[in-house]
Amino acid sequence: MSKVKVKKSKENKIKISKIKSIENGSMKSKRSNKILSIFLMFIIITMILYGSTRIFSLRHVEGEAEWKESNSQPYLYVSAENSYDLGYLTGKNLYKQIFSLKNLLLLMSPQFDTSYSDLKKLALEYVPFIPREHIDEMNGIAEGATNSLGITINFNDILIQNTWFDILYGKIIPEKTEEIEIDPLGCTAISVMNNGSFPVFGQNFDFTLIFKSCTSFVLHKLGNNPAIFGIKFGAALNFPIGKNENGVSVLTTIIKTNVISSMMIPTSCRTRLAFEQSQNASSYVELFYEIIGNNQSIGFTSIIIDNTNMFAVDVAPNNTNILSPISIVRTNTFVNESWQKFLVDPNYSKDRQNEAEIQLKVKLEDSNFSYNDLIDILQSAPLIFRKTDNKKDIATLALFTCINYAIENLENKEWGCIPI
Repeated sequence: MSKVKVKKSKENKIKISKIKSIENGSMKSKRSNKILSIFLMFIIITMILYGSTRIFSLRHVEGEAEWKESNSQPYLYVSAENSYDLGYLTGKNLYKQIFSLKNLLLLMSPQFDTSYSDLKKLALEYVPFIPREHIDEMNGIAEGATNSLGITINFNDILIQNTWFDILYGKIIPEKTEEIEIDPLGCTAISVMNNGSFPVFGQNFDFTLIFKSCTSFVLHKLGNNPAIFGIKFGAALNFPIGKNENGVSVLTTIIKTNVISSMMIPTSCRTRLAFEQSQNASSYVELFYEIIGNNQSIGFTSIIIDNTNMFAVDVAPNNTNILSPISIVRTNTFVNESWQKFLVDPNYSKDRQNEAEIQLKVKLEDSNFSYNDLIDILQSAPLIFRKTDNKKDIATLALFTCINYAIENLENKEWGCIPI
């Protein structure tokens, strides 16, 4: 009996070991399948997340975009029949500048006692004032930039880049003048109508050197509208420094005022509208300032020029002054004595204004004001032309004149020719 029992016990053990072996194999197989499933799920999720940033490339976009050069100075040419396509092609090619400006605003917003999320909240308040076609273009810019970067740039990012100048100079600076140190923006604009005929004009654009990474010149053509060439910061539709195909040119200097501006159409959008619809300098002035209406704008001065006319427009809170001078200098201050009360710092830019006026007066006494005379003044260091290697300091970032543009080699005069 005992032998039989032992035999049965061995058989049972063999059976049990086989069962356990099968179970262990099954468990290992299940575990392997589970690990494989998790791995595959991770791959799928990763592909979905990454693919979501690329999905827009499947959209059919028509138009043309190409980086070009004039005398080694780069500019982007972009053309499309509708606003979305124009935006998409712009974003796809300016993604580096757009990404750079986003990061700069993220990093620098605490300097102004704010945050990127606060900028977004303020930017969204401008949406009701923005034309539908500009919203379409901004959506296109976001999707084009996203496609090139492989990471998401959304509409709000592009909206911020089209409103941050208005927010900074119309909201933050007037509210925070006694609490934070404001980094100065410095520009010098000069224009002369020689014997009342052909104009000679140009300006420097000075800002913190680190912003050079988000600066570009762009020539764009939208449908039947006149082509527009000008300076851009990140994804801004237009900044009021440039020229349209009809020969209307604009120079602008921004002024820090102590009055909060009204909520209204952003500067980038109203500049675009004025450039698109103006046939001459006079119509630009009418369009641009008709759009402003009775709203309190940020403080600035603009010089608007065509082949035969020149207007200088100073804009302070609730005040607009339009002149038709033969020659003029404008920097980042008001020359009107009664407007000094609107300035955050009444002394800021006065030395630069006086220096440019003195130099212009001397040049005008000798003979007709030449292009070389203009360049001599604009390259006068250190007050008018500013150089630095420190990215946190203010420097002359760009040049725009009646003939040339540049964001590289400003001192060497290796400048590009304006393509329109």
